[in-house]
Amino acid sequence: MQPVLDQLTAEDRDESVREGCVPLSCKQALRVVKDAFLSGAEREISIGDGVEIVVLRKGHRPRIESLALPRH
Repeated sequence: MQPVLDQLTAEDRDESVREGCVPLSCKQALRVVKDAFLSGAEREISIGDGVEIVVLRKGHRPRIESLALPRH
C-alpha cells in the first residue's frame, strides 16, 4: 500500500515521476488513504479493527481520523 500512496504524493520527486499526478485537496487525499486501507483490509484477514490516520496540514493542528475496518 505504501508505494501506491507514495506515488500519489510525488510532488517532491523528479518530473518523470510527477507526470500524470494531479494535486489533491486534503479531503480528496484523505479519501484516497481511507479507500486504500479499506481495499487492503478486504484482502488481508489478519488486519486489525481499524486505523487512525493523522492529518498534518501546514498552519493547522494535527487531526486524527479514525476508520473502522471490515471484519472477516
